[in-house]
Amino acid sequence: MSIGLSGAFSPLGATIARRGTIGGAAGDPNSGGGVVDFPLYDDSELTAFRDYMEARKTGWASTGTNYQYETDAGDDRINDAQSDMYDGGNYTQVRKDGSASGNMGYNSNLLTFSQIKYIPLSYSWPLVGIAVAPTDQETRYGWSRYGNLGADNGGGTPAALTVYNNATVGEFDKVYAWIVNKSWNQNSDPGVSHLYCTVGTSRWGGSNVSGGFTVNTFAGNSDSDTSQYESTSTNCFVWTALVSKGQTNGTIDQSQAQTFVNNFLGDAEAYFGWT
Repeated sequence: MSIGLSGAFSPLGATIARRGTIGGAAGDPNSGGGVVDFPLYDDSELTAFRDYMEARKTGWASTGTNYQYETDAGDDRINDAQSDMYDGGNYTQVRKDGSASGNMGYNSNLLTFSQIKYIPLSYSWPLVGIAVAPTDQETRYGWSRYGNLGADNGGGTPAALTVYNNATVGEFDKVYAWIVNKSWNQNSDPGVSHLYCTVGTSRWGGSNVSGGFTVNTFAGNSDSDTSQYESTSTNCFVWTALVSKGQTNGTIDQSQAQTFVNNFLGDAEAYFGWT
């Protein structure tokens, strides 16, 4: 699957070339336009990427993912959100080889767990985190969540679906994404969905995904907020977002989740100066 982003996204302000454009044809890393070292394991580069993406995150949601839940507690969780979306949940961890970090505070700066560097995009809608593994080292890592949902085992049955499986989205030609519709259609309780995504590109030397869905599990009831995702990759990054379709609106479907991923990656492409 190949999704073109050209012309669909406009960065705010001037385009900045960031260690990804050396000259030659855009989109063809073999033309002289682009194989470079993976940049994001560098602290200053990852922080700059976070800052750029944080400023644009409210533009990623569209129909199906645009319910603007409240962030109403300490920055490591959501207590209720509103209308009984949670009973204390969205505790978020980075994972490596099946082990988890402590709960991430979404207002934190750069964090490290077992050599995985990760950074949140602030405690405001939508809640997003980005993680990277050491350069040139194949690593199994990802994200997880736990807590309690307001649905209290009511509403629709939790279910997951593959959003992208080794897809090309703009300049990113190694995209894997998975979403869990954790609670939905429980009276007036807003839905809860966990989106996970692994991203690589041939523009980064050695970028590879050997397992896009090494771990993808979730609790099968709508009381527990538990889900886990890990992929196995080299010179990629893995991000996650909490998204919601709102009240009694069913589940987020593949197309709706793809729009969120496409918008995220459109801004990422602009950051690296590939548009």
